[in-house]
Amino acid sequence: MNMKKIILLLTLVAVFYQAKAQCDPAINGLEARNQSNTANISNLMLGGSAYFRFNVFNAAVDANCIIPVGKFRVILSFPQIAAPYVYDGVPTFTVGLFTFNYDPSEQVLIGANNTALDINWGGETVLVPILGTLVGNASTAINVQVLGGISNSISNDNSFAPLNIVAAVGLPLNIVDYTGFVTNCDATLKWATSYESNVSRFEVEQSTNSITFTKVGTVAAKNLVTGSTYQYNYTQGTGNFYYRLKMIDKDGSFIYSKIVNLQGNCGKKSIKVYPNPVLVNQMLQVNIAGYENKIKGDLYSVTGQFVRTFNLKNGNNALDVSGMAHGMYTLRVIENGITQETIKLSIME
Repeated sequence: MNMKKIILLLTLVAVFYQAKAQCDPAINGLEARNQSNTANISNLMLGGSAYFRFNVFNAAVDANCIIPVGKFRVILSFPQIAAPYVYDGVPTFTVGLFTFNYDPSEQVLIGANNTALDINWGGETVLVPILGTLVGNASTAINVQVLGGISNSISNDNSFAPLNIVAAVGLPLNIVDYTGFVTNCDATLKWATSYESNVSRFEVEQSTNSITFTKVGTVAAKNLVTGSTYQYNYTQGTGNFYYRLKMIDKDGSFIYSKIVNLQGNCGKKSIKVYPNPVLVNQMLQVNIAGYENKIKGDLYSVTGQFVRTFNLKNGNNALDVSGMAHGMYTLRVIENGITQETIKLSIME
């Protein structure tokens, strides 16, 4: 056998052996851990923080196994309906060979390896922050998927972690209802309590991703033992937003409510004026929608002489035109100093 044939034979053997190289991407137990990551837990106080911890590694014994970039995928599925706890921040790692992205619409955290992994890879421990938001219990599931391109791969590893969210002992209030809705650009949040004692305030927090929240307002607590109802209005603009309540006791302790998701679309501006013509003893109704900034209406005579200014807002505006001479007028609707629309009016006696 000549040298060329020997080299060809060795190459074919190597290719065959590589094709048979067995990889085994795996996870090692999904566990709920306390906030200091020192012990496993099965219960978490409402409003408290904790972690889900798991290990990912290549359990293969074949030295020729290499898992290409993006082929080792880990999926962590959070409860979706009446979720007692939610994803609450960016995961941390021991090494950082995985990249994780969270999909709030599906309540799923998906990670994939950002580096090729071989037999010498020692594994990765991942900590995923969570927040207890509603009294109850649920299980979070995790599984491993191997995408195409790995021969004889072993996949479908999976694990579950049950966790109970419990009410704090001596909780100074009991919230029984928390809802929200959007009108044009404005979000309205409503909540009710059946009992309050020594509560300082409610802080309204907003987020664009259901993870990182910022305070947008404060409502003082009424502290009625029979309970109270509350409402908070906020101009949120166009987009998808998440809201939660931070309920703070007078001693500084606090808990969080569940998260309410509100979507507003105020990109389309509209103005409706009626009746037109309007009688001098009638109110001119101006209905406005879709404006996000300060607006006003400047009224001009048919000769272009300025008559007066009306302060306007989203929703219905009743303008008093009594005392004005009958004739033709022009109403200029102005937002941030820029005329958005010009409307011709007729005032009649």
